[in-house]
Amino acid sequence: MAIALRKPQEIDKLRAANAIVGGALELLRTETRPGMSLKELDAMAEDYIRAHNARPSFKGLYGFPNAVCTSLNEVIIHGIPSEYRLQEGDVIGYDIGTELEGYFGDAAISVPVGAVSAADEALIACAKDTLYFAIDSIKEGMRFKELSKAMEDFIKERGFVPLR
Repeated sequence: MAIALRKPQEIDKLRAANAIVGGALELLRTETRPGMSLKELDAMAEDYIRAHNARPSFKGLYGFPNAVCTSLNEVIIHGIPSEYRLQEGDVIGYDIGTELEGYFGDAAISVPVGAVSAADEALIACAKDTLYFAIDSIKEGMRFKELSKAMEDFIKERGFVPLR
C-alpha cells in the first residue's frame, strides 16, 4: 500500500482529529503520577475527547472496553486500563484514537512515572527519535514497507530490536 496524498480540506479535518488526540495525550502526560489508576487516567482522557465533540474511536472496536490503550511496563501494545495504581519507576504507554466528523486521529506516547531506569529512558528516547526520523523520511508514494524497513534499521543502529 502506498502513502496517499490528501486534499487540503482532508488534511484540515485530519489535523483537527489529531489535535484532540494530542491534547488528550498531553493531559495524560502532565497528570501521570504515582498513585493514579489506569482507569482514572482513561476516564480523564475520554472526558477530554468528548468535551471536544469527538468520539474515542478505540472504545467498542473489536470489543475494546475503553478509550485509551494503556500499556504498562512489559505490556507491548493495546493494554486495557485497570485499577492498577501507577508506581514510581513504571513506564506507561498511552495510545489514543479519535473520530471527528468522519476523520480519525491516532497517536501514542510513552511516559515515565517519576524516576525510571537509564535503560527505560534510552528506550523512550529511541522511540521519540524514531518518530522524528520517520516524519523526516516519509515521501508521497512511498510504500509502508519501505518506511518500516528504514525505521527498523534506525532502531537497530541504536541497539534496540523492534517487535514484529
